[in-house]
Amino acid sequence: MHPCLALAPSATRRLFWLFLIFTAVVGGVMVVTGNALKNAAVPAGVFSLELNFGALPAMMTSYGERAVRILAFQLGIDFLFIPLYTTGLILGLAMTWQRAGVAPPRWATPLAWSVWGAGACDVVENIYLYVACLGQPTATLGWGATVFAAIKFAILAVALVVWAYVALARRHAPRR
Repeated sequence: MHPCLALAPSATRRLFWLFLIFTAVVGGVMVVTGNALKNAAVPAGVFSLELNFGALPAMMTSYGERAVRILAFQLGIDFLFIPLYTTGLILGLAMTWQRAGVAPPRWATPLAWSVWGAGACDVVENIYLYVACLGQPTATLGWGATVFAAIKFAILAVALVVWAYVALARRHAPRR
C-alpha cells in the first residue's frame, strides 16, 4: 500500500506544506554552512564529496580542521534533512495523485517506498563521509559514498519527473 494515499486529501496537503517548510529551513541551514566547504578541490561542496569518484582523499586533505568540523556538522544536520525531504516528496506525490482525481498506477506504491530507499542510501553515503571525517579518508570510502549517492539521485530524479508529469498532465487535462 502507498504510504500516504490512505490519508485524507486535506491531511496530505497540510502535512506536505509542513514538511516542505521544515525541509526548506533545514536545507537553508545546510546551504549557508555548506559555503565554507567549497574550495578549488571541492568546487560544489558536499555535492562534490557525494559524487567524488574516488577522489575523496585529495578532497579531504584540502580541508583544514574547521572545514572538517563543518562537514561533520552538515552530515549530522543531513540526518534530520533526510526524513524531511523524503517524506515531503512522498506526500507531494500522493497529493498530486489525489488532486488528479485518478487512482495511481500500481507502480506508484513502489516508487513512493523507493523514495524512502533513497533516504536510506543517503544515510549510508553520510556514514562513508563521516568515517572520512574521522581522519582516514580513502578512495574506498569515496567510492562507497559515490555509489550510494548515485543510487539516491537516480531514485529522486525518477520520483521528481513522475511528480512533474502527473502535475502537468492534471493541469492540461480536458475539463469536464
